[in-house]
Amino acid sequence: MPDDTRRRLREQIPATRAGARCRCGTCPSIELQDADGVTPSGGARIVLTAEGPGASLLLFIDDGRLSYLELAPHVDDVVADFPPIEALTV
Repeated sequence: MPDDTRRRLREQIPATRAGARCRCGTCPSIELQDADGVTPSGGARIVLTAEGPGASLLLFIDDGRLSYLELAPHVDDVVADFPPIEALTV
């Protein structure tokens, strides 16, 4: 990912808020909203991934905007919380 794209995404972080939670009941995944409460959708999609204990963390970026943070368990276990950043590997 180009440095200018990384910079633009980092600049979004202070205004990004947690939106609706996933309804599956087995993960803490959430929509990401901008300062106006809008979750972006559509357009070009990029997915960044990291691995945590027993789950994969996926950050969805739609049309250049942070849109969804998913924690996908590797098995059918319930994972209630996102892991601490120190527990993630990329």
